[in-house]
Amino acid sequence: MLQIILKAPEVVAADIYKWATDNDLLGSVSTVYELYAGEDTAAPFHGADAALIRRALGVLQGTGRCLVIAGTTPEEDGVKFLATS
Repeated sequence: MLQIILKAPEVVAADIYKWATDNDLLGSVSTVYELYAGEDTAAPFHGADAALIRRALGVLQGTGRCLVIAGTTPEEDGVKFLATS
């Protein structure tokens, strides 16, 4: 399957972290599904491909800005946004 990615994962990661910060979600847990398909997510990454969101979360996790928590299904995976110093 061919995927065309219009934004680099690093750009989407920055968008996600800015959204989490702007919405006072640092320290909170959301599902990965809520990020790309949730009703309350009016952000540049809303509606993005789930694989791109997961790559972006990998960037955030690698820099200590989030923790991805395995759920029962991929849609139930959680993400906890962490404050940076």
